[in-house]
Amino acid sequence: IVSYLTIYSAEPKGAFMEQQDDLGKYVMTLSHQLRRRIDAGMASIGITGMQARVLHFILKEREGKEVFQRDIEMEFNLRRPSATGILHLMEQNGLILRESVAHDARLKKLVPTEKAVCVSEQVDRQLAEIEKDLCQGLKRDDKILFRGLCLQMEENLAVTEKKEEKEW
Repeated sequence: IVSYLTIYSAEPKGAFMEQQDDLGKYVMTLSHQLRRRIDAGMASIGITGMQARVLHFILKEREGKEVFQRDIEMEFNLRRPSATGILHLMEQNGLILRESVAHDARLKKLVPTEKAVCVSEQVDRQLAEIEKDLCQGLKRDDKILFRGLCLQMEENLAVTEKKEEKEW
């Protein structure tokens, strides 16, 4: 990220300022490009990029722990209807089962199926390859800075959303 600043320093001052002020555009275009790339990589497996991310979360990051829809909503910053739609498709595609838990019949834990376990290695390999391509040429400090900036922007938007919700 820092290396890009030197590229823009040769630009006329106004041109850099215009581009700098539209960070949302950069985030949005990168997000679309990344989504297309992940979806294309997962098409051969028969799942979407989002399903791949959710599957990876359930199998790897929460390995051995119970996972609920609320965990998916929080991890991926999804609203309930979006998470419901993704999980419903995953259930239809035979990737997960929803099972009641003994301590609360309303709660349904998300359980990966044998099919999910079988495709998990392909999913992990595809995600790792895409991450490698995405971060090519970035230094460790660049990644740390980028992660921090994204978290700050996410927090900024969350604060604004909470203010707007109170006004409604």
